[in-house]
Amino acid sequence: MTLPLGTRLGKLQYLEVLVDYDGPQLFTCKNSKGTVFAAVHGPEDENGDNWLFVEISDLRVRKMIDEEVDLHTIFRYPEEGKRLYKIVYQKDNVYVKAVNPIDLPVSYFPVADGKELVLQESAFDIGEVVSRAPRAFESPFTPFWRDDGLVQDLLSSLRTSVSEAARISRRPVFDVTLKPYGDQHRRYVPLQNLSGYLSALQRLFDVLGNETRKATRLNAVAVFPSSFGIRIEADDAGLFGDTGSDKAISLLLRVISATGELDSLRKELFDLSPSQISAFRAYVKSVRRMGTDVAFEVGIPSSSETMRAEASFNSIRVIERMLDRASEEKPELIFFVGNLRAVNLKSKYFLLEDEGVAIAGRISDSLLPGMQGKGVDTRQRGKIQVRRDVNEMSGEEATSYILLGLDDA
Repeated sequence: MTLPLGTRLGKLQYLEVLVDYDGPQLFTCKNSKGTVFAAVHGPEDENGDNWLFVEISDLRVRKMIDEEVDLHTIFRYPEEGKRLYKIVYQKDNVYVKAVNPIDLPVSYFPVADGKELVLQESAFDIGEVVSRAPRAFESPFTPFWRDDGLVQDLLSSLRTSVSEAARISRRPVFDVTLKPYGDQHRRYVPLQNLSGYLSALQRLFDVLGNETRKATRLNAVAVFPSSFGIRIEADDAGLFGDTGSDKAISLLLRVISATGELDSLRKELFDLSPSQISAFRAYVKSVRRMGTDVAFEVGIPSSSETMRAEASFNSIRVIERMLDRASEEKPELIFFVGNLRAVNLKSKYFLLEDEGVAIAGRISDSLLPGMQGKGVDTRQRGKIQVRRDVNEMSGEEATSYILLGLDDA
């Protein structure tokens, strides 16, 4: 499909192709003014080949790809202030017209509640991005370092390797690149997303290294010329023996490296504890929110070798879906002994407290009959499911509790 030229939509360039079937059928594109469009192939009629282009926000694009908003809604109900355009190709002519969605036949739109695009009686999943076009044109930002091959080569030659940095500092050191080095279509990372990513990475190390009982503080020590890159040093409470960062780095690299082999990935995820699954899930979602690939180079003091692992944006989405399923199949459970301070069967609310520590949440439906007659201020032992959800906008993790069982202590 050739993007329309010389129309009121402006000069267009592909961003992401979501469905390709003898050419792009569902995709996003952007004009030189920064307006993003989602486009879908409509039915062909006596007037010509029909397409629908709808102005769309970055947030809604992500929701479309994540299947949080179905395709019918995307095109039939544009966001407030966004326009829908009908484009008709007639031989050598292209006609563009802003239209009211209710004036078009329903057959012009993807099927209602559909999360797949149906073409010629075949359904296409939109869960993966088929291709992503370079986006250098869309950002007015100037690189911090001059975008020159000689400059890049010089800076790379002066860069201390992670293995050398680890030997000198006697601490694990790793570089995180949020796009393969030299890829020009990601010039920046939104600050809010970066903050959420770094927080999720710190928590992942906290949880993965928890068995060593040694805290690992991650310190950002440098940024380097790249699409976006940052060097991180692991500051363990103990520098001898098995440290928390050793375990965390090993497990992180194994999971990231397994993304190309789904069976290996399933095995790695199956071996994780519920709390580790939760931490990995929050971390992976933070990467997905940035819309980037992620690459690691790791050096540890005890080795001169550099360990590497990377995952594409599409692979990250695969891991995210697998972790979502794993969190449902392997719930995180805790047992808490304390005084039952409050209970309300109508609102399904409970509150347990012990020595200043309080856990409050929802009573599971299956437990409600067994809560009859439970007295306030009695000593109880609760079986509680912990649920951790990530706020898509802020990147912050919220924890909630579901009471599954309650016995006299």
